[in-house]
Amino acid sequence: MDEEMHGEKKSILLVAMPFAGSMIPSIQLPILEGYLKERGINIKTRHLYLKAAEFYGINSYNFLINPPNNSYIAQMAFTKFVFPEHWKQTEDKCRKYFNERILRHLDNYNVSAFDNYVQQTDCFYHWILNNVDWKSYDIIGFTLNYGQLLPSLAVAKKIKEQYPEKKIIFGGSRTTDQLGVNVLQAFDYVDFIVSGDGEETLHHLASDYQNYEFIPRLMYRLEKKVIWNQSDSYIDLNTLQVPDFDPFYEELNQSSKEVQQFFHMNGRLPVEISRGCWWNKCTFCNLNIQHPFYREKNVKKKPSEI
Repeated sequence: MDEEMHGEKKSILLVAMPFAGSMIPSIQLPILEGYLKERGINIKTRHLYLKAAEFYGINSYNFLINPPNNSYIAQMAFTKFVFPEHWKQTEDKCRKYFNERILRHLDNYNVSAFDNYVQQTDCFYHWILNNVDWKSYDIIGFTLNYGQLLPSLAVAKKIKEQYPEKKIIFGGSRTTDQLGVNVLQAFDYVDFIVSGDGEETLHHLASDYQNYEFIPRLMYRLEKKVIWNQSDSYIDLNTLQVPDFDPFYEELNQSSKEVQQFFHMNGRLPVEISRGCWWNKCTFCNLNIQHPFYREKNVKKKPSEI
């Protein structure tokens, strides 16, 4: 266990990577930020998918992630940084797949479209590494939902190379239950996984790091074995603050005019009124794994938040 992680509270940087949607801000970041700030944790959040939309161009970004395409295919070029040898061997196959699957619905497209996509991915990746203040934070967290796994792995890998003392933590629907165990087994530069609610887990990790073996919903390695601190306790949603989207708007105001105009015309703010699913029977849905029972805020709190 690292001595520098003992003692005082640890600072946290939470980021949302592409390919999150461009019309609705990531609600996870303001919820976690509000909870941790209320408890005296130094935390900053970054909506980095906005910068990605600027590099790709908002129309191209939306084309990549929305039907008939999807955000999973859009991650393809980040393979270059996560599995560089595999990328060298399969780049031509990726080009063919990109042209046949992503561009197949266009009547006319530039034959260099794949190369442009790869170049834009390169530019975004290097901008992120050089312009985000990674070194000022002890714990760097990535929220993972649709289409964010490979971009998050790519950046986490480089952060760990440059700053091996930083602790990398993943959370979200892509790392729930066995998915989280698999990530820790496969990628040694990821230190922790949160499976389920992240508020209490992050708070304990930042304020009582030396006892992380007892932090609920945390996954970590003990030698070569992955340990999962499963817990039956869950946060009361009525105790959470109204999400503060000021950091999102600050980031939006630093984005290109194109991205700003798109959000002002099409953007919406999310509201959280429940977690889990009242039906809780669909075998294909990992929401039932992430939140094993349904919770909702009380009736008076819902309209007041809206």
